[in-house]
Amino acid sequence: MKLGRLPADLLPLQSGVGNIANAVLAGLNEGPFNNLTAYTEVLQDGMLDMLRSGKLTMASATAPSFSPKALVHFQQAKAAINLIANRDFRN
Repeated sequence: MKLGRLPADLLPLQSGVGNIANAVLAGLNEGPFNNLTAYTEVLQDGMLDMLRSGKLTMASATAPSFSPKALVHFQQAKAAINLIANRDFRN
């Protein structure tokens, strides 16, 4: 980044699956990067945390794979988004 080879918001992320990938994502979530995007095979807890914190602005995946705790958060967020979308669509 200092040499201008990477943009400040990085290139789109592509994460692996498992504990190591989640640990790397947790590190990125605590790091100086913002406005990150991701295209990945599986959306896991680490990316969900990044979406919640606002560090990750968009993630595209073929399948979710959440822990039971993260699944509850995902379902709550999905329900809230559906309520907002339905309200906005009717107006």
